[in-house]
Amino acid sequence: MQAIRQLREAGQSLWIDALSRPLLDDGTVDRLVRELSVSGLRTDFDAYERAIRESGAYDESLRFHLHQGKRGESLLFEEALEDLTRAASLLLPLFVASEGREGWVTIPVPPVAPQQPARTLEAALLLRSAAGLPNLLFEIPATEYGLRAIEEAAVCGLPVNATLIFTDEQFIAAAEAWMKGMERRIGLGRSPEVSSLASVQVASWNGAAAGRLPKELAHRLGVAMGARVYAAWRELRDSPRGRALEAEGAPPQRLLWVEGGLHDPGTLAAPGTIHCVSDRMLLDFAACGRVDRLLDDRLDEAEEVLAACEEAGVVIDELAALLQRRSAVALQRSWQHLLACVNEKAALMHADEVARTHVELQNSSSSSSSSA
Repeated sequence: MQAIRQLREAGQSLWIDALSRPLLDDGTVDRLVRELSVSGLRTDFDAYERAIRESGAYDESLRFHLHQGKRGESLLFEEALEDLTRAASLLLPLFVASEGREGWVTIPVPPVAPQQPARTLEAALLLRSAAGLPNLLFEIPATEYGLRAIEEAAVCGLPVNATLIFTDEQFIAAAEAWMKGMERRIGLGRSPEVSSLASVQVASWNGAAAGRLPKELAHRLGVAMGARVYAAWRELRDSPRGRALEAEGAPPQRLLWVEGGLHDPGTLAAPGTIHCVSDRMLLDFAACGRVDRLLDDRLDEAEEVLAACEEAGVVIDELAALLQRRSAVALQRSWQHLLACVNEKAALMHADEVARTHVELQNSSSSSSSSA
């Protein structure tokens, strides 16, 4: 627990990348919130697919919604809505007590039409309206088309988590889209109290550069790039534009490290940021982790590592663009796999019900014949 206290004292929040119905049902999420200072939750399509495919936690609810005529995306919408409302309700007291700084549940918006930002925004607004809770953040990729959706989300007052960010330039593009939307919103006389996150993926760098770096640089590229993004975030937050929005009442955008700890959340300890890890990683860190230095003290070292990586042949800008493109494709694929999983399970349930009804009819027919 000392490591957890160190992170909290440094001003970093801990979120869990583990939202699913089995973890809600068995009390895991509640325990992590109460015992390990977890103040937010995140899920993704892959985790959701595993939970539906590998557990029976969704079976009863799926049957219920199937009987109501739900199919495909509408069926998945109902299942996700149930989990989100449970999780958001669990964290709502924390959200209220922290005045909206903590207690969030962040979820990806279905990539129904990546090249049509209006449809992305429509899907998020529909889910928010159905949930009826204020502490939901909607993940929108900070891609070319996603940036337009992020800006419009800010205008609409929709809390957004800008995702698929790998570099400081990608972060700045997402932050500026958000700020532009907030400036438009304030100009319309609407409330500026709209929260936003920027999620930075760190561990992907090391996998993408595997085999291209000398041993002394292996596994250091991701944290170094995280440090560069952190420096850009601080600079933008303290800029005249950032200060002007804060003076209007807009909450500062926060950084969230996704897969960022590289099995050690202490490597990206930084005030004002959020670290999102798996429940297992959090338990390991609570048991034997430690925080040696804050990220503020690693910035010069990070630039040296990045320069050394470039000298070793890693073209960072090209690799960053590749990572974002691959991640966007993977997101689309994960959504399709999740949808297929739900459809497959629904089809099996329907087939079982048909078979059971057939057997019952046969038994009834046999009983009638015997009686006659």
